[in-house]
Amino acid sequence: MDTPNANVLPSSFDRVSGTYAAPLYQPQNSFRIQNQGGNIIQGQMNKISVTELSMPYTTPTVVANSNDSFLLLVGDISSTGVWLAPTDLLQFKIPQGFYTGSELATAFNAAVSTYQLDSVVPLNLSTFITAAWDNVANQLSFVSASNWLDADSGTYAIFNPFQINGAVPPVLFPDTAVLRNPFNYPNLLWTTGIRNNFATNAPVSWPVGGTNEQVSLTVVSRNIPTEIALPSTAYAEVLGSYYTGRYTDYIDVVSTSLCQAQYIRDTTTSQNTTRRDVIARVYVCNNISLTPASGVSGQAPDGCRPFNIYRIFPVPKVIKWTADRSIDAIDLSLFDMYGQPLPTLQGNTGQSAEPVLGVAFGKLSAAGNSDYAITVHCHEPRADVQEANVGYKY
Repeated sequence: MDTPNANVLPSSFDRVSGTYAAPLYQPQNSFRIQNQGGNIIQGQMNKISVTELSMPYTTPTVVANSNDSFLLLVGDISSTGVWLAPTDLLQFKIPQGFYTGSELATAFNAAVSTYQLDSVVPLNLSTFITAAWDNVANQLSFVSASNWLDADSGTYAIFNPFQINGAVPPVLFPDTAVLRNPFNYPNLLWTTGIRNNFATNAPVSWPVGGTNEQVSLTVVSRNIPTEIALPSTAYAEVLGSYYTGRYTDYIDVVSTSLCQAQYIRDTTTSQNTTRRDVIARVYVCNNISLTPASGVSGQAPDGCRPFNIYRIFPVPKVIKWTADRSIDAIDLSLFDMYGQPLPTLQGNTGQSAEPVLGVAFGKLSAAGNSDYAITVHCHEPRADVQEANVGYKY
């Protein structure tokens, strides 16, 4: 920049204060910092720029209660092609954690139903469909666990990522806004890469168990004869798109306090929740456009493991300011690509199975996200206009 400037150096580390007996805690994804006894920066300035950021990325691929579940409706297809009544409606959950593509495929194949409508005991997902990982194409695929030739009949497994027709299992997406716009909220099936499959395969009416039902994306037995009629949403194999392993592709850093004097408002194209006052978009990737092969020599694509994101913005966002005000407080919030607050994973407590002197004890299973820091420059007016830019006159 060609004008004098002062550094303002906010950090999420400063969101926690107070004493041991009375801590003052603010979440890492939304906090406000105000210095005691004065403004954060005092003096005349006419613009602010965001030039540098360091942020540890610690959001897992699968986040509990966000993108960890889906429903599967399963049943049999008779030798004549009749879709018999469903044998069960199952809910599966993948444990929270970081996953490469091969690791996520393994987790799918090991998954056991956390809810089953008709079965007495939990059922393995691999009984119905199996997941595979292509290390060259970097994609997941799902195929039926049954073969039509085995018994001259087959099975169907209907993916149901939404709560449809008042299904009995726990509601996966209780918010009606999610059901109105499901493609723009976190979803385990979107993480696997089959979001486009759902977008191009709207549910169709098909006779199931004697009545017409809405059948969404479905995996059916392999080697079904061509004379057997199938709905347009049924496939022998479902392929995912390029697997990133990231919960979110980017993080939007938002500050209403720093953008309060702007005439032009920032905006995102989010189809869910549009965010304003975005001072930086931080892409969850490295700076050299290189993704190591998943699972090779212990490496994993960025986002499949915690890593540090460091950015120097060559074309920084320049924010308009006015000379008649100083900066008394800074607020910072983080949002994911769905327009939702970035998960912080803070305060998930669990009961340990290990006793201490015969007494069960609690343990903190998530320590929260690591802190990040930003470099902000506050620019003085140029020397030739400083006399005219003095703020309030009395």
